[in-house]
Amino acid sequence: MYYVGIKDTCDLITKAHIATGHGGRNRVMKHLSSKYANITREAVELFKSFCVMCREKKKAPLGTICWTVCSEQGALSTGAN
Repeated sequence: MYYVGIKDTCDLITKAHIATGHGGRNRVMKHLSSKYANITREAVELFKSFCVMCREKKKAPLGTICWTVCSEQGALSTGAN
């Protein structure tokens, strides 16, 4: 188990967040807790609150994304098959 300095904490959280596919707090904590003892949930939550991709994902509801993708690909139709 390693203890991380303040300067390295952000880099490690960034790498873990990306490695987990922009995972949430629990995924990132699970990824980090096997190696590092002093990275807190609060630090991960704070980092995640500044992640631009996560903020954009959270802003658009899933239905909007699916509708846009499906309609652009022509998957939505009004007639019967």
